[in-house]
Amino acid sequence: MTAEAAIEQVRIVVESDLPDVVAADSLIRWSLTLKPAAPFPPGAAIGLARHWPSDWGSPQFDRPDAADYVTIVAAEGCPTKVEVRRQSSWHPFDHALLIELPDGLTSDLTVTFGAGDSPGHRVQTFVEDASPLSLRLRSRPDGAWHEIERLRTRVIGGPIAGLAVTAPSVIRPGERFSLHILAEDCWGNPASGVDLDLRVPELGLSGRLTSAGGSITRIEATLPAPGVYRLAVEDEAGRWRALSNPIRCDVAPAHRLYWGDIHAQSAIGCGAQSIAGYFRFGRDVAALDFASHQGNCFLVSNPEWTESCEVTRQFNEDGRFVALLGYEWSGTTTVGGDHNVYFPGDDGELRRCSHRHLPDVSDVATDLPHITDLHDHVRGRDLLMQVHVGGRTSNLDWHEPSTERLIEVHSTHATSEWFLHDALARGWKFGVTGGSDGIDGRPGRSRPGRMSVRNLGGGLAALAAPDLSRASVWSHLAARRTYATTGPRILLAFSCGQAGFGDSLRTKTAPSFELDVAGTAPLRSVQIFRGITPVFHAPIQARDPRPSDVLRVAWRGASGFGNWERARMIWDGSLAIQGATIRAVRPYAMDTAAEGVTGWSAQNVSWTSITAGDWDGIELELERTGPVNLRFESGPMAHTFSAAEIEAGASHRLPDPNRELRAEWLPRLPASEDWSGGWTETENLPGEQAYWLRVEQDDGAMAWSSPIYVTVSL
Repeated sequence: MTAEAAIEQVRIVVESDLPDVVAADSLIRWSLTLKPAAPFPPGAAIGLARHWPSDWGSPQFDRPDAADYVTIVAAEGCPTKVEVRRQSSWHPFDHALLIELPDGLTSDLTVTFGAGDSPGHRVQTFVEDASPLSLRLRSRPDGAWHEIERLRTRVIGGPIAGLAVTAPSVIRPGERFSLHILAEDCWGNPASGVDLDLRVPELGLSGRLTSAGGSITRIEATLPAPGVYRLAVEDEAGRWRALSNPIRCDVAPAHRLYWGDIHAQSAIGCGAQSIAGYFRFGRDVAALDFASHQGNCFLVSNPEWTESCEVTRQFNEDGRFVALLGYEWSGTTTVGGDHNVYFPGDDGELRRCSHRHLPDVSDVATDLPHITDLHDHVRGRDLLMQVHVGGRTSNLDWHEPSTERLIEVHSTHATSEWFLHDALARGWKFGVTGGSDGIDGRPGRSRPGRMSVRNLGGGLAALAAPDLSRASVWSHLAARRTYATTGPRILLAFSCGQAGFGDSLRTKTAPSFELDVAGTAPLRSVQIFRGITPVFHAPIQARDPRPSDVLRVAWRGASGFGNWERARMIWDGSLAIQGATIRAVRPYAMDTAAEGVTGWSAQNVSWTSITAGDWDGIELELERTGPVNLRFESGPMAHTFSAAEIEAGASHRLPDPNRELRAEWLPRLPASEDWSGGWTETENLPGEQAYWLRVEQDDGAMAWSSPIYVTVSL
């Protein structure tokens, strides 16, 4: 690529051999040469910046044999001063390499990524049609920065690491449905180089999946009789196999269940991918039923808002995929914090908190700088809002119950059940959702990659509704008929008489609740809460409780309440085993390929791990030679587990910040994936009480129902 630019009478030619197409997480070598038509004056500077979600390798200059080694060669007598930093004023192009030219530049300057003996420059971990690199110039020390070129490269998926199978959660016997199969790489992208013949043994069906078809295929199927199904899909060669989410087949279902991600953003905002690519990924790759795009208001220009309206309209198709128009009001927490705003139709008015990052301020008078201003604006209008723990956590000191109907408890920032507790303690009534708050342009399948600005895999919102139309999705979101998961499509049913998710109920007798859970993995815990107090624990038991030879060591915690940066807790560490020999090690509940085991021997294991309210861990396959004890060492916690503690499955907790460590022998056969039962309140309590369901699976995944709000009239 060759381009020419002129900034403040300084002319420059840019030459680059950045490849047009690269694979996620691959290593590449490339260079960029700047050719000034005339000398740059002393104090000029050059900047190269990646956008906020980018996890391209960070340039380094000290280790020539390591990844991301960069050399900068300028004309003789033209020294350079180099800095890698976050350049917040360039947001969303925050990740910057700055090259100062104290004595100016008389001729060519070449920047080589993956130079010398370096294995190369690491490509970002997520697919993107046009991953951008902004090239900027400051022609004099007191001058302004100007973008002179924007380089782009297409990022495709890496080699296959597994299959993901998605099916509708609720159908009728004999009803035709599509089984959605994705071949994914280790980062959650559609894989490259795929050519598979597939079969569904239980139904006698087959299909074909290729990269030419997007590494996605759909196999049409029906189920013969009522029940809960988990359909296996495998390739003919026997290398790849995966189970679908649970499918409840019912002759007369009370409702259908639809899955969405209503909180993420594209390059319209601080994210990746075009907004069309964003919705296409959610619909076609993540197999979402509904989604919304939520660009930060202070980053969305008027033309981009027009584009948002048009693309949302284009992708909305009742019966196939519901696209909800919206944006994120992104004030700081002190003035209200982030709030998602949704519109019921194809058009809506963008009312920003500020024009902080927008050059066109002609409509700044329309800004609503405080959340109370936004509340005054939306009150009485057919709008919906969602509070969440995002970049600027929603401040629950202010609340508008007529429109603020939803609360997000899990995203790529953190697992934030504390936020629901806060709302319940204040008496606020919300429907519970999960989402991604993703910035990688992958709604429904957002992942933290190399964890540069996110911690966890994204969550999902489940919606109980009669049909997949925009009107139905809208009315049932407003009615709080929702529940949240950390990503898996766990089936929940939770009711009190005729009342279900999000309903309010008045009764003269003690409320009785029915619950039914069908998990995507064996269950660990099923609990009912009254407010923030657990009042019922389902009797979940292993099918064969005798201990196996697999020892799980798991940890969880968050450094604080809030966004990815505040919540992040780094657990890099090691353990030493006595009384056994380690035969194999595998990671447990980790969110990304950037985490995991870094080394192990017969008695020792080391790892890298980040939590943000979720569980991580390792599982050790052991050959016992005596009583087993272990020493755990990590920054947040250190503990020596005795053999008796391990036999008892002991947990150790520390406060401020809350963190937990446990070691346990896994049973020979874990608990079932399914549990159903009931519970009746035993206390007479005045006023309205919020009852809700929390599920934890043995694989670390979780689900939370919206509360049922019950008032007993004595």
